Amino acid sequence: MGTSQIQNRISQSHKTITIGVLGTTKGSGSSHLTFALSTYFNKNKTQTALVERTTGVTFEKIEEAYEGLKFKAITSKFTIKKCTFYKNYKGLLSDIKNEKYQVVIVDFGFGTIPKEFYDMDIKIIIGNGNEWKLHEFERFVNKKNTEKFTHIINLGNTDEVNLFHRRYKSNAISFPYIKDPFLWDKQLNKVVESILNI
Repeated sequence: MGTSQIQNRISQSHKTITIGVLGTTKGSGSSHLTFALSTYFNKNKTQTALVERTTGVTFEKIEEAYEGLKFKAITSKFTIKKCTFYKNYKGLLSDIKNEKYQVVIVDFGFGTIPKEFYDMDIKIIIGNGNEWKLHEFERFVNKKNTEKFTHIINLGNTDEVNLFHRRYKSNAISFPYIKDPFLWDKQLNKVVESILNI
């Protein structure tokens, strides 16, 4: 589902598109991926909300870097171009959807699958593809209500993608090394569109 298709879906249904991202373990790349997604939609002039559904300080650090090193981040949200970042958001996601964003991206951090994740239009699981870590995907593959999950192997190579397919009889997409997920380029565009086209 590329941006034009998402825009068409929004226009036809007047519905906000929701994208949930969940990591298999800590440090698996969920925040990095959500930043890349937000950059993609920013580039396409889509009004987007990026929601931090964790207790971390990642979004706060992003705000401090964006505003300058001496900035003390005391706000609950901030905006970069057409994307509004909600820090450590604990309220109802429906309240954000009611703000008339076209796309809402939710970073669920890592661990167990929260109930809200199942309500997302696009459900993305990201994890490590190393053979000794691939088992971390097990609770997210071929289980009840996981059929429509999109599986992403962070920094995965062809062998790891193929191993995932052989082991789980399911497809996965490699998320390559992207140094700066806030900087749009053709590589970022290509990988994000491959994810959204699942």
